[in-house]
Amino acid sequence: MNAQSSPTPIAYDVEGAARAVGLSVFPIKQAIASGDLTARYSKSKRLIGHDELVDWFNHLPVDRPTS
Repeated sequence: MNAQSSPTPIAYDVEGAARAVGLSVFPIKQAIASGDLTARYSKSKRLIGHDELVDWFNHLPVDRPTS
């Protein structure tokens, strides 16, 4: 890691997780509600672990849905 790089976060709040994967907060909240993404809590703040987020992202479909 060079001096200008930021370390990888350990966890993200819902908004940060959404930014990290390039989505709005709705799909993140939906994934938490369905149990596809695990949130941990610090008091009332929902946090999503970095590895959990990466794993969830890696299991998203690779094919575009057809309508």
